[in-house]
Order: sequence, then structure tokens, then C-alpha cells
Amino acid sequence: MTTLASEPRPQSSQHMADQYELGCSLYELHRKLRMNALYYGKKLVDLQRRNFWLEVAIAISTSATVGSLAIFKLAAFWWVMPSLAAIAAILGVVKPLLGYSDEIARLSKMWNGYISLSLETASMVDDARTHQEISQETESRFKLVRDKFEELSKRDDPYPDKDLLMAQKIAVDRELPASGFWSPPSAPVTA
Repeated sequence: MTTLASEPRPQSSQHMADQYELGCSLYELHRKLRMNALYYGKKLVDLQRRNFWLEVAIAISTSATVGSLAIFKLAAFWWVMPSLAAIAAILGVVKPLLGYSDEIARLSKMWNGYISLSLETASMVDDARTHQEISQETESRFKLVRDKFEELSKRDDPYPDKDLLMAQKIAVDRELPASGFWSPPSAPVTA
């Protein structure tokens, strides 16, 4: 007996169970990757903002133009130039100790890694939804992404900001609700 191409192939219970488990693992990984991408993106933006304002403060306090303003030559403002010089000296010494440049580079790598993997799993989720199954190719891609995730997560913050992490988890729950994913049917229970 032949079957028409449009007829669905009968699926074994084991195949259906494997598809279900793989689908759950894929969606869980996709949500984790998205949460981590949001987390590191937020940390990166916050640190870049702090670094920018520190640079502005250093530039203003060391600027000869500011010191040459006529208002600072008045007797009432005699203290401004020495104060600006002291602030510039302190900020110039403190800035390298803060390690913003190294931390910005690290956060950029983490964000880039997680956003890339998140986009890859988003593609797999779309493929599963479109084809109503998880293909061998998608399964292979999933295993590669999972391995990359495990490597990347070794460089995660050892003491993450729990409030920021929870805020990103809530954002992911709204953006990617677990109920919104296509899921293969669970395998029938056999007695």
C-alpha cells in the first residue's frame, strides 16, 4: 500500500517522545539564551553610560577652555580652578582602577555570544513551528548551540545581579511565553 505525499507519516511512540523532549529542551534553551542576552545587554549599556559620564567629567575638569571663562577670574570664584584640577587628577587616577574598559570588552563579548546563540535558537524554533517537527538538521544545530552555550556560560558573572536577572526573566516570560511555542504531541502513555 502506498501513501500520498500529503498524508502524515505514522509516528512511533518513541519518536513522538523524543520530539517532545527535544522541543522542550530547545524552547528552554532559547528562553535562557534570550534572558542572558537581555541581562548582558542591560549591564553593557549601563556601564557604557557610566563610562561616558566619567569621560565627560574628566574632559570638563581638564579643559583649559573652562578655566579661561571670565566668570572664574572673579574673586568669588577663585576656588573653581584648583577644584577642577583636583577633580581631574582624582578622576584620572581612579578611572583606570575602575577597569571599565576591560569590563566593557567582557560584557560586549558575553552579549554578542548570547545574542548570536539566541538568534540561532529563534531560527530553530521558527523551523519547528513551520514544519511541525524538529528535523535532524535542527537537532544537530541544537546540539552545537547547546555546546556553545555551555562554553559561554563558564564566563558568566560569578555573582549576577539577581534583581536585574529577575527583571530580564520577567521580560522573557512576556516576550516568549512557554505556551506560545509549538510543541510536538507528547507520546501516548502505554500500559
